[in-house]
Amino acid sequence: MLAVVAVTALAGCRVDGLPGNPSPSPTSQPTTTPTSEPTVEPTAEPTPDPTEEPTGGPGGPGSSDGVEVSVEIEPAFSMPNLVETRLKQARADLEKRGAVTVVVVDARDARAGALTGAANGWSVCAQDPAGGDLVRASQTVTLDAAPNAKQCP
Repeated sequence: MLAVVAVTALAGCRVDGLPGNPSPSPTSQPTTTPTSEPTVEPTAEPTPDPTEEPTGGPGGPGSSDGVEVSVEIEPAFSMPNLVETRLKQARADLEKRGAVTVVVVDARDARAGALTGAANGWSVCAQDPAGGDLVRASQTVTLDAAPNAKQCP
């Protein structure tokens, strides 16, 4: 069985230069002059000299071309899970973490809009963003609250 596999494998091989086989096709030879277009195959020899200076744009790396770049990093924090927390404590926690805008809505009637005078004795029923999400300080945090946790939908 092994002999059959070996003969089958060799049957597809061609040996150039033997009687009955055509001569090999000419191969590409490396050129000594640069070409204007990229070569199809790799060149035979590497570039003799490395590039003298790194190429990094006008003036090179580390130089200034008169353009100033200013980057402002906005503070962010991981949103805590405030569900079933007293509204007063939830607001204090968010303030401590750097939240700028906290909107409280009545969890029993979302169409009522923001509650401007929600009592601090209320409980948080839901929140947006969710606990664990990354929150930017400029982002609005919405807390759905009800007078007590039993009234949460």
